[in-house]
Amino acid sequence: MIQDRIRQLHRELMKQVRGLYNTPRLVDLLVQGLASKNNRTRVEAAEAIGEIVQDEGVHVADKARHKPLPALAQVRPLRGKCNLNLKQQLELQ
Repeated sequence: MIQDRIRQLHRELMKQVRGLYNTPRLVDLLVQGLASKNNRTRVEAAEAIGEIVQDEGVHVADKARHKPLPALAQVRPLRGKCNLNLKQQLELQ
C-alpha cells in the first residue's frame, strides 16, 4: 500500500521533471538507472523511458547521448514488453 503510493508520487515527480529538463537529457539520466543493481530501479527507469518514447517518439532516444535502446533490451523482466513497444514505435515512424 505504501509502496504503491510512493510509486505514484515518483511518477508524478517524473512528470514534473520532464518540464524542467529537455527530454534527451532526461533520457540520459534515466539510462543510468538501467545500470542499477536494484531490479526495481531498473524496471522503473525502463517504464519511465518507455513513457517518454511513447509520448515523444523514438527520435528522443536518438538524440540522447547514452543510447537507451541497448540498455532497455538488457532489462530482463521487461525484455519482451520493451522490445515489442519499441518495435511498434519504430514501425510507426
